Formats: sequence, structure tokens, C-alpha cells
Amino acid sequence: MSLAMASSVAWAQTTATPASPVTVDNYNRAQTDVNFAGVVKNGGFGKFRHGRELAPPVQQGIVRPNRDTLYSFAIVDLDAGPVTIALPDAGKRFAGRDYIVGTDYSIVDMSAWGWIDRASRVMKREEEPLAAFPNIKRWFEKIDARPAVARARAVGTDHEFKKVNDEETKRALFPSNFPEAAQWAARPAAQS
Repeated sequence: MSLAMASSVAWAQTTATPASPVTVDNYNRAQTDVNFAGVVKNGGFGKFRHGRELAPPVQQGIVRPNRDTLYSFAIVDLDAGPVTIALPDAGKRFAGRDYIVGTDYSIVDMSAWGWIDRASRVMKREEEPLAAFPNIKRWFEKIDARPAVARARAVGTDHEFKKVNDEETKRALFPSNFPEAAQWAARPAAQS
């Protein structure tokens, strides 16, 4: 089974790329280019990098990484063509296990259930995304059958949520894409 990577990435500036002045408008891109260039310079192009420790506050030049999250990432050239990531065979990793960690249902199962529940959205080309992972499928079905899951799935079903992704929604979700909204949001609250 493979998972196709189809996303846009920032390109690290190389010596062949003319330098541009960094402004408020392009700072995020410039900082990303600097970070990516550092990874590439250290031989990280086309390879997965895995953060094995949490990022300490002193090493965060910008507020980008969550300080409670371990990250894995790869820098690839999508201009050269699509990139396919082959998932390793899970083998018997979850064979005979009812829960991911230990012998009891835990927060790990709760969290993983939410992500696995979305497998069909990520693996859109797969008719049955868990078919290649029978032990994960068995685990998922067991967790999915819990009464608490039925209650969780029912939350919000009695409410009509807005489904249109119009400009009002985009402004609320992504104010930094709308300079006048971002400037307004950055102003201090009026003193009364």
C-alpha cells in the first residue's frame, strides 16, 4: 500500500535563487525557506526526519512547533513529479491486541480512533482504506462499536452547521489571509 503525497511545500532558496527582501507580507515564507535550507544543507533532502525530543522554548525562533508534539517531516521536490510514500508492512504488530497500549482502553485508543476514522478522507483512492491493515481494522471496529463512540458521533447532529465555505467562513478561519482582518485582530482591545 502506498500513500501519495499531494501538497504544496515551500521551496528553500538556493544560491541560484535571487534573494528577496523580507517583509511583513513574506516573513512566514522566508522563515520557512531558512528552516528548509538548513535541513537540506545537513543532508535532509528527500529523507524523513524524525524529532525524537520536544522542541525546547529556547530553540524556537518562531512560534511554529507545538511544544508538546514530536514531528516527522520530509522535504521533497514536487516539481520533479509526484512523491509516493510506501508504508511498511504492519505484519502482526496489532495481532491479538485489543488496545494499542497495554490491556486497557486508554486515551491512546481514543485519539487514534479519531484519526483512523478519517482514513477514507486521506486515502481517497482506496475503496476500503483499512483492508491492507486487518489488525488495525479489527481494532478500529472494536473501538467503533463502543457505546461512547455512538454518543460522540451523535454530538451536534441536532444542530444545523454551516456547510458553505464562503468568504465569511474563510475570514473567520484564516484571518491572516485577509490583511485588513489580520490588522484588526492585532489591535489591542479598547479600554473602557
